[in-house]
Amino acid sequence: MREIQTISEIWEFFCLRCLRTWQDLYEACHSDDGHGGDTVVWRRGGLPSPPPWSDLSCPHCHNIYVKPLPSRNRSPICRIGEVPQQDSPQQDSIASN
Repeated sequence: MREIQTISEIWEFFCLRCLRTWQDLYEACHSDDGHGGDTVVWRRGGLPSPPPWSDLSCPHCHNIYVKPLPSRNRSPICRIGEVPQQDSPQQDSIASN
């Protein structure tokens, strides 16, 4: 059985022409390919999309020279029926000592 993990990522982009930055939310759906490898399907706005680093253009000046910056915020999206895991307060107090 294939296990699918969906991770929500906010990507920031920088236009090398007009120097504007913007962010966009992508979902990376990771699963095994059935042959020991990993496959990733990207979604944006709930629809399949190319990866954040390909096929880019600035929404302001339409320039194709756009630099994607690494994702900052990653948070797993729980499947129906799953309970998100949270760090226990005891672990947090141990880590802060």
